[in-house]
Amino acid sequence: VNITTSGKKHLGAVIGKLEYKQEFISSLVQKWVDQISMLSEIAAFEPQSAYTAFTTCLRHRYTFYIRTVPDISDLLKPLESEIRHKLIPALTEGRICTDDERMLLSLPVRVGGMGIINPIIMSDSEHENSKRATSILSAAIIHQELNLPDNLLEQSKSAKSEIRTQRRLQQNQLLDDLKSRMTNDQKRSHQLS
Repeated sequence: VNITTSGKKHLGAVIGKLEYKQEFISSLVQKWVDQISMLSEIAAFEPQSAYTAFTTCLRHRYTFYIRTVPDISDLLKPLESEIRHKLIPALTEGRICTDDERMLLSLPVRVGGMGIINPIIMSDSEHENSKRATSILSAAIIHQELNLPDNLLEQSKSAKSEIRTQRRLQQNQLLDDLKSRMTNDQKRSHQLS
């Protein structure tokens, strides 16, 4: 049995003192930055493959931690910097994007984005969404319930549906806000009439 007073990795996430969590997440962020850097090199000659690798694999490595470890948005700045300044230009033939373009690229494909999420912006809300989606089960564990709560599956599905609806509403509002600031030429070039 190892006893620690600082913190420990638990069920894939991390618990413990703030300093331990920051050290743990910072070391992961450095690994993810290195992976984005390598992916950016691949994107120079295989952009579709690099994009697919990012959206279907790599980003999910950090969305788990975003959902399970609170208050890490500041620690994710190097990751967002690598995405914005290396990966996106590698995918777009060297184009450096504006703040509005970066927001547009972070939106899902179904609303005109590319799904290149911004980990800083999504970290706090995704953590709260995760807590909301698991609140019934968490309460049962905390109260040491011997049986699962009644209607757990239905309540869980309902919470997830509400989160999805809220997320889509926010994405549509962001898109409308971005479109309101675009010129007609920009809307045409982004095909967002």
